[in-house]
Amino acid sequence: MLQRVITGAIIAVVVLVILFSNVVVTGAFVALLALIAQYEFLKVVGIGEKPVLLGTNLIFSIIFAVIVFFEKNAVLPAIAAFYVILLFAIMLFNHEKIEFNHVSLCVFSLVYITASMLHIVTVRQLDMGNLYIFLIFIGAFATDTCAYFVGVLFGKHKLCPKVSPKKTIEGAVGGEVGTVVLMLAFGYVAGKLNNLDVNYFNLAFLGILSGLFSQLGDLTASIIKRQYDVKDYGHILPGHGGVMDRLDSIILMAPLVYYFVTILPIFVA
Repeated sequence: MLQRVITGAIIAVVVLVILFSNVVVTGAFVALLALIAQYEFLKVVGIGEKPVLLGTNLIFSIIFAVIVFFEKNAVLPAIAAFYVILLFAIMLFNHEKIEFNHVSLCVFSLVYITASMLHIVTVRQLDMGNLYIFLIFIGAFATDTCAYFVGVLFGKHKLCPKVSPKKTIEGAVGGEVGTVVLMLAFGYVAGKLNNLDVNYFNLAFLGILSGLFSQLGDLTASIIKRQYDVKDYGHILPGHGGVMDRLDSIILMAPLVYYFVTILPIFVA
């Protein structure tokens, strides 16, 4: 229990640093977390046994982070193309040990983890990004917390028993409702403190989508773990598993918030 409390406190500090720091510190922390999560994921799916692929993916994870941080997104397609060509070259010269499914897992993990998580940085770089970044973590943590407590108190009907036996339909609905309520509450407080107009309809809509995306991210990560017969992605956080285990909901939340608020703004000066 003491280990879980200490680890929980460390996680809370990391989240607070990301939320309240400047873009430089936020970008550095997100890049580091993405790198660790990438490593954990690739180890679970067997790429850890292919050092050349593992190293290539980790290097390109850093390259992608640097490009996004310096807002040089125009070169991303070229870098992505070079990355794929390099993977194919590695497969060609190591075809007896490296198969196409290994290359596919590398590409998937870079998009699924690194590219998705780097949207935290792009959200922070938006106008009023210092407020929008909160919505990523509210969406993930509110859904998880509300779903857990509602499920414990009222849960009777299993949601996905073969994927996550403890999750219930009642908990999923509670997560949705709780996320919407907490997002609206944050919007109200943030609007008052910063003298901003708030589009509560857009915020409620984002809350609904956040509940869905957060739970989708959580369940998808659980499916992958079950298919590879592992309990946790890593052990870097005693009592909590790995970084990937803690970020599975945030991974899909970050791109959702970025593209949502660029199309449907919530805070208006």
